[in-house]
Amino acid sequence: MTFLNPALLFGLLAASIPILIHLLNLRKLQKVEFSTLAFLKELQKTKVRKIRLKQWILLLLRVLIILFLVMSFARPALQSVSIGLGSTTKTSAVIIIDNSFSMSVVNEGGSYLNQAKAAAKNILNEFTEGDEVTIITIDGNDSESFTSSNKPLLLKNIEEIKTGLFSRDLVEPVKYSLEKLGASKNFNKEIYILSDFQTDRFTEQEEAAIQNSGNVKVYLLPFTGNNVNNLSINQLRSENQIFELNKAVTFTAVVKNNSSVPSSNNVVSLFVNGKRTAQQSFDIQAGESIQVEFEQTLASPGFIDLFAELEEDDIQFDNRSYMKLYVPEQIKILALADEQNDLSYFNIALEGINNTYFDIEKSNTSRINSFDLASYNVVVLSGNNYAGNIQKLRNYIEAGGSVILFPGASDENADISEITNGLNIPTPESFVKSDESFFSFGQVDYEHPVFTELFEDDKKQIDSPDIYKYLKIFNKGRGKTIISLLDGAAFLSEYSLGNGKVLLFSSLPTLSWSNFPVKGIFAPLINKVVSYLSFAKSKSDRYIVGDEINVSGSSLVQPQVKVIKPDNTEEYIQPELKGFNKMFTYPNTDINGIYKFYNELKLFETVSVNLDSRESGGSYLDIDEVEELLAGLNSELNIIELDKNDNFSEKISQARFGTELWKLFLIIALALALIEMLVSKSSKKDMAAVKG
Repeated sequence: MTFLNPALLFGLLAASIPILIHLLNLRKLQKVEFSTLAFLKELQKTKVRKIRLKQWILLLLRVLIILFLVMSFARPALQSVSIGLGSTTKTSAVIIIDNSFSMSVVNEGGSYLNQAKAAAKNILNEFTEGDEVTIITIDGNDSESFTSSNKPLLLKNIEEIKTGLFSRDLVEPVKYSLEKLGASKNFNKEIYILSDFQTDRFTEQEEAAIQNSGNVKVYLLPFTGNNVNNLSINQLRSENQIFELNKAVTFTAVVKNNSSVPSSNNVVSLFVNGKRTAQQSFDIQAGESIQVEFEQTLASPGFIDLFAELEEDDIQFDNRSYMKLYVPEQIKILALADEQNDLSYFNIALEGINNTYFDIEKSNTSRINSFDLASYNVVVLSGNNYAGNIQKLRNYIEAGGSVILFPGASDENADISEITNGLNIPTPESFVKSDESFFSFGQVDYEHPVFTELFEDDKKQIDSPDIYKYLKIFNKGRGKTIISLLDGAAFLSEYSLGNGKVLLFSSLPTLSWSNFPVKGIFAPLINKVVSYLSFAKSKSDRYIVGDEINVSGSSLVQPQVKVIKPDNTEEYIQPELKGFNKMFTYPNTDINGIYKFYNELKLFETVSVNLDSRESGGSYLDIDEVEELLAGLNSELNIIELDKNDNFSEKISQARFGTELWKLFLIIALALALIEMLVSKSSKKDMAAVKG
């Protein structure tokens, strides 16, 4: 046991006062007259012995009263952070406030976040002059460290905390806090975690434990209790790979019930460019995820913003999910061949179907270096006269470009091994040619997007062309075979390289190689292949709040870019362009929605940013589970559980300085005083009897 105010123990000297008074009383002689000697002897045997015993008892009681009174004011405690330091020990503390959107749940005490802020203000009252306090939020907006003399500034920081849409795993700020406290010279080190302790936001990380952070106390203050009614839209996506104007597109909203009870008669709506265009009703079981589909016709080209929205529930922030599409007004194609006749049927197939939608620029493969490939939706190549520029082609594909690759026309120029090696796609094993027979299609992957709406559902069949020449290519697991030949070689195959795609035809579309160009399937298939590649990068990238957005600046005319954020605030930046496709990054994604990028008043890119769906999870860790996770960071942490209804001052003081016993000592002193009064009263009666 130790004392938090040891200086007051000097008051124990007062315990000598009753002893001195008792000794002085022994020196006073009192004359007592007795009527008979027998009476004197009887009195000596009974009264005097009784009086003396009570006098000693009174002496003991008075000494004990003084001892317990003095010790109660000296604040005795069973344990102490360091004997002799007492309440003068300085403290370094970090208060972690969970301001993720799951803390927006409201109960009878208000929102969890506001309750956490109120608790944090109360905790600040427990710091004295010279203590250091840091406020941290889950969204990463950490304050500087301030001494307790700057409490008004700390209170202001707490008051300004708003719901954040970006949230870190709780382990991250805890690790930061341990590292910060490890560098502190103050003896007391404390971490306060005010959170709902969602399971999905307090994950176990496989990283080295943090040691040497000192004797750290971690106070856990949970904010839970409600049976939260929360549905969330975890994703909005398109089921189509190819988007054609005035044709139906299927969109799917993935809805999850994060509650512990079923939910019925719910409604989810689809908005296109800010207007509600469709809605669906649904029922959903507890913990279940379902897919709600919408059919929507795209009536105009350009940038298209979409979001799906649920009705109100306990957590509003996750009731929307965004996506964007880009449907070009015109698809720009660069067609390069050793000889232009090599691609004549290919060009006719596109120009004959829609001679305004496809803008085809034709040239020789040897001039590939003269073109800015990034300005084209699709690059078509036949031959190998561009072999010296393979790196340029590779850069274009890796940056998100699309290429259709054909062999060269002449037998001597048919081999494209140098090109396939450079693009890391399978090399042709041989050049197959027959003047007397022909080769036919084998397997066809009718589920591939290039066959979308080319057939009726029950009539998916291609009349195979007669093929006289082809390159024998097997994808060897490095790509996807769309159409194969009877020998298993690929006629049409797809390969990914970086962010882009390559579609490889093993036979040139000329009548000297096959009669494919005059087959009814040829023109529709070529049209779908080009459209598929054009739209390959038109769908939304999967960004969440807090991510850096990658934007292509290849179309920039002026260096300054205006960014309009989802809340309609504007920001002007001068991006640093990097790489082949002149990419730049935009980091300020602090809210969800559609980010729009303008250059010279022209919209050149939109990007959808959504919330991290883990924050919507409806399960919570109990304190034992939190302790286990924290032990993985530092096994010596002293975990203390608080309750929002606790007397924080008492709990924190007890944790800092041990279990205080002053109340018990004071009660004992009062009890002893009561006993002393009774004994003293009895003693006075005995004295009066002796005198009488």
